[in-house]
Parts: sequence; structure tokens; C-alpha cells
Amino acid sequence: MNFYFSNGNEFKNIKSNEKSLEKEFSIFLDAKQIRSKDIYISTTKKVLPECQKRGILSVDSANLDIFSLTDIEVIKNICNELRKGILVDLDKKSKGAPHACLNSNYIDFLTYYHAYMSYRENLKFEEKSLPTTGNESFFKVFYKENCSIQVQAVNSTNYRSYSLDRFLNYCVNPKNESGSSYAPILFDDILQHSKIIIKTQAKDLNKNIGEKQMSNQEIKNQPLNQILYGSPGTGKTYNTIDRALCILGFGVIVDQKCILEYEKIKDELAYLEINFNFKNDRSCAKALFDHYCKEEYIEFVTFHQSYGHEEFVEGIKPIEKDNAVIYRTQDGIFKKISLRANREKDFESFFKYFTKKQRTLRGKAGTPLSFDKNSRGTLTVHFTNGEKNLSIDYNKVVTLFNHFKDKRNDFYAMKNIATEMEKILDIKNIPPTAYWTIIDFYFKEYLKPYILIIDEINRGNISKIFGELITLIEPSKRIGAEEELRVTLPYSQTSFGVPNNLYIIGTMNTADRSITSLDTALRRRFEFVEMMPDATKLEGKVIEGINLQKMLTAINERIEFLYDREKTIGHAYLLDIKNLDDLKEAFQNKIIPLLQEYFYRNYTLIQAVLNDNGMIKEIEDSKKTSIINCKGFKKLENIDFESKTIYSISDDENLWDDPQTYINIYEG
Repeated sequence: MNFYFSNGNEFKNIKSNEKSLEKEFSIFLDAKQIRSKDIYISTTKKVLPECQKRGILSVDSANLDIFSLTDIEVIKNICNELRKGILVDLDKKSKGAPHACLNSNYIDFLTYYHAYMSYRENLKFEEKSLPTTGNESFFKVFYKENCSIQVQAVNSTNYRSYSLDRFLNYCVNPKNESGSSYAPILFDDILQHSKIIIKTQAKDLNKNIGEKQMSNQEIKNQPLNQILYGSPGTGKTYNTIDRALCILGFGVIVDQKCILEYEKIKDELAYLEINFNFKNDRSCAKALFDHYCKEEYIEFVTFHQSYGHEEFVEGIKPIEKDNAVIYRTQDGIFKKISLRANREKDFESFFKYFTKKQRTLRGKAGTPLSFDKNSRGTLTVHFTNGEKNLSIDYNKVVTLFNHFKDKRNDFYAMKNIATEMEKILDIKNIPPTAYWTIIDFYFKEYLKPYILIIDEINRGNISKIFGELITLIEPSKRIGAEEELRVTLPYSQTSFGVPNNLYIIGTMNTADRSITSLDTALRRRFEFVEMMPDATKLEGKVIEGINLQKMLTAINERIEFLYDREKTIGHAYLLDIKNLDDLKEAFQNKIIPLLQEYFYRNYTLIQAVLNDNGMIKEIEDSKKTSIINCKGFKKLENIDFESKTIYSISDDENLWDDPQTYINIYEG
């Protein structure tokens, strides 16, 4: 079966699924709690007939059901047609249902569908063995003719079926399988086999679902020190919110986009009464960011030329008291957030938090352990596998905490926890899993990251602002690192180090100052993430026939040729354009002033960038003649007035209101 789209895209030899996946897709939407499920499905069914009726695509198969299509690229191409507004009537009548259904839901569904089917196909040739939650035994996974994946326990002739429907439910809500011993392990193996991460769910405190993958995506991929750099209007400051949320564990970064885990957001911020049901809803991310700013986990500062060490670290400030002026040491924003991050490592605070309520956690091997504090204040651990309940020795926890609190990597590098913990405690016969689980909770759930966002970091005098701390922010010099360093601060005379749970995110505008001229010491200690203009963000955005993507691409290609790529124009200038008046305002108040700055008012080059579309015009000959003939000019010698060209910005409203003016930038 072949698909031919009017935009030139061809998809040949596409296989249609044996049956419609409408039923399975309906189950997937139910699991996502989509209230408009029936509208989504019924209106989406009309997409293929409408595309064929309007000549958008032709397909060599009659009466094709869209839910028989499993090729993601074909679905994406149909979404592009919807985005371009070709099927705008269909989308409007159903409030965007076909577009939303395909783009936000059906593609996700197909991703999980392919993962399950690929895994099942491999089982036809070779069965698998997976460890149970306790790791003491294995269970067999294989394929049978009824098309579902089968599981058989050791020493048992019975088997259980694990269908696609159950797998889809798990992908949307892993908590539904909390009582199963096989499903989470099997379904996690399917996801790992396909390198898929469950994006819609947070880590459950009582389960280790995809834990390794999530921690890698959320934390390890976010360096302690990073700078987002690029041209004006590329979303650097905007993106710092996404990266902060990922560091805090609320999402993953995929292709410079933050995919939020909405279940965790709803749990954490239910009191805000924000609708968290829609992906990519910026209000959700901003509300979450504001919440953590209020809780003082995130601080935001903008550097400028007069900003100094006193505001950033510490300084002496005059205070009036009893009609006299006295001077006191005052902490700066960097010192304040560093001290807050270090307080997280206080054992008393942690233990009080841990024992505040009964907790059920998973041990190292996945075995559930319940912790509770009795009326006498003793912490007890209950083993669900029948082992005797034991009291937790407070002093042993203190010793382990102090040993590992700054050594997360060493803690998780232990191969034999019983032997190594007994060596640290100088005692034998301890329940290692219970103590390991308490320290594991400290690292994964209690020890929250703190984030300092420095906007326009390149506009400040780095040597003056950071001073000796420029060395301390290095990951290898942080508190708890092998080469930990501390300094004595000059005013307070206190010892100070930078904690290893403090993340620094900076932004810099390359139009202001090139990276090559940035302080070398700063460059060596930060990872740089380039954020250049991305015209694809404007894909399908057409205003009265003006293709904004083509227009921005043409402008930036010419700027790069005439100047350099660091002075290109960001896509953010055009993202919120809704009509011709918005576009006119963007050019008059933002884009042309920026070009004037870039080219030092060399209007010949500005005219070239705009493809001589009339926005920049030469002064009229009559006006030029009157200027040359004035008395003062006649006394000037050796000046070729005739060849002098004077430019101005057009004041012709008809030109600015004509869509062809903007089209001429990329055509002709």
C-alpha cells in the first residue's frame, strides 16, 4: 500500500494492520483519563476520507481505517497537513480533536504498541528468563499462538497471559500493577528493550519502575554547571525553567524540550488547582517553577556591569541602629543558596523527616520493607517476606549517614552491602538491606537539588563576582568530592565550600559578547549548550500567505553570510505572531532595530538582508538635492555628494500592511 501526499511526500510499501486498533487505542485513552475520548476517536476517523476528498493524499486502498495505520511517519505527515490548516474546518468543528488525538495520543500509543509487538516477535525465536522482585529465582517469558506474551513461574505448569491492553495500562499508570510480582519486571524489560521511558509518570516511592533510566535522564544528563548560549530570541531564559524542573525530577529533556511527568506534578501541587491534564501546557511548568522559587529551592539573578562579589557572595552593609551607623556582614545570593543546600545534609533534619510517617520502601533487591516509629520512639522495620521484624539502631544509621552523605557514587558502587557496611560499622550480623534502604531514601527522595539561575552571565565581571569561588564550583572541588576545597571568606572569616547538590544554570546572548571573549576560567568550568535559531519551530505557521519559517530562514542565511551565525535572529520573535499587525510590529520594533545594531546602521546591508523589499528606502532625489545645495554644504570640499546614498525606514503604511512585502524577503 502506497501513500502519496500533495506536499510531495511519498510512503511506499506501507503495511496496514490486520485489524483496527481502535479498541486498544480506546483502552489507552481510558488509562490516560481523556474525557473527550469518543469525540477524539469519531472525528479522527474522518481524517483520511477528508484528506482523500480534498486531494491532500491518494492511497491505493479503499475504505482504509486510520486506526489500521501503524506507521508513525505517515501519521506525522497527516498531522503536518492538519497543522498547516488544510483541514482547518474539520479541526475547528471538533475543537482540534483530530490533531490532538493523532499528535498527542495516537503517536504515543503506536510507540508503545511497536515496543510490545517487537518484543513479542523476538519471543517467537527465543524465550527469556527474568528475575523476580527478590532476585532469588527467575520466571520464564515466552510466546504462544494466542498472540499474547506468556509468563511461567519456576516449578509450575501454569502460565499467565500479559496482553497488549495490560501493557498499555502500565505505560500510562504503573501504579496499577503495584500488587503484581511479574508485570512490572516484564513490562520494564519491554520498555528497556525498546529504549522507551515512561514519560507520563513519576517514580513511585514504593517501586523502582525504570529507576535507572529516569535518574540518568533527569539528573545525570544535567551537569552541575551549564550555560545556554545563542542568538537573541532563541528561548534561553525560557529553557532554564525546563532544565530546572528536570533537575528537580519532574521531567526529562528530549530534543531540548522538557517532558513533564504530570502525575507527580498533580500530587505535589494539588493545592494550586491547576489543570495538569494537557501535555506541553506552559502554565503547568511555570506554576511548578514558581512554587520551587517560593520554597527557595530555585534562585534567579541577572548579572550586569556593576554587579559585584558583595551582592553575590558576601559583603559589608551599613545599618542604622540607635542613631548610629554600624557595619554588618551580609550574605549574598550564592552563599545563601549554598548554605540552604548544605543544611539538607544535617542528619537530625533528615531522620525527623524519615520517621514522620510510616513508609513502605523497596530494598536493594526490590523486596518491600515497612518502617514505622512506635510510641517509645523506636524505629522498626517489617520484612514482608517473613523475616523477623527488627529495631533500627539509631547510632548505626548516624554512622552510615555521616560516612556516605557526600559520597553518593561510593554508596551505589557497593557490590556486597553486608560486608562493606559491617566494615564501616565495625560490627557483624546487621540487617544490611534495611540500613541500605534508609540511606537510599536520603539520596533519592530527601536530598533535593538546589538551582541558581544566572541570566546574562557574560554581562558581569566574572573575576570580580566569583572571586576565589570560581575554583570551588568545579564538580571535582565540591563538598564531598575527592579533591574537596574550602576557603575562608574575607568578611565573615568562616570556612565555605560549594555543595554538590547545587546546580548552576547560566544564559548568555552571543550577540552581546562572543564565547571566545568570555573569561577562560569560567569556560573551563561550565558545559555549554548551544541554542541557535530553529526555524522548524515555525513550521506550518502561515499568516496571510506569509510563510514565517521560510522568511526567518532566508533572513538568517543572509546575516550569517554577511556577518556571523552568532548574530542571527531567534525564532521567538515570530512564535507569538497571530496576524499581520503582529508581524508589522515585530519588524518595526524588534527585528529592524536589531539589524540596525548588528550592522552599525549600514542600511545597504540591512536592505540586502531584507532582499530589497522596500522596508529600507533611499531618500528621494529632490530632498537630497535640497540638502546638497544648502549654503553650508557648498563650502565643503573633496566630498562626492552625488554618489552619497541616504537611507531611511519606510513610513509608507500601505507597504507595511501588504503581505507581499514580507513574502518578497524569501521570494524573488
